[in-house]
Amino acid sequence: MGQKKYYILFCYDISNNNKRNKIYRMMKKYTFPVQKSVFEAVIDDKIVGQIIYKASKILDYRTDSLRLYKFQNLTNISIQNLGIDKNSPFENDSNVIIK
Repeated sequence: MGQKKYYILFCYDISNNNKRNKIYRMMKKYTFPVQKSVFEAVIDDKIVGQIIYKASKILDYRTDSLRLYKFQNLTNISIQNLGIDKNSPFENDSNVIIK
C-alpha cells in the first residue's frame, strides 16, 4: 500500500528573480501552479520532504519564505475560484468539493 497523500497548498514570497525562477521550476516538477507564486498538489510526505529539502538549498531565510498548508485528509475540501483557473489538478472546474 502506498503512502497517504495530502492536499498541499504552497505559497512563496521571494524577492530575488533568480531564486524565484529556480523555485518556480522546481515546484512545477512536483505540483501545479495555480497563480504566480501559489502551487497545489495531492502528494505524499516523501514528495513534500523532497520539495522542502530542495527549497532549503535555494531560499535565503532572511528575506524569503515558502509556506505550505497541509490538509490532513482529502475529505470535505472546498476550493472556489473566481476568474481563470490555471493548471488546477482538479479538472477544469471552477468549484471543487472533495468528499
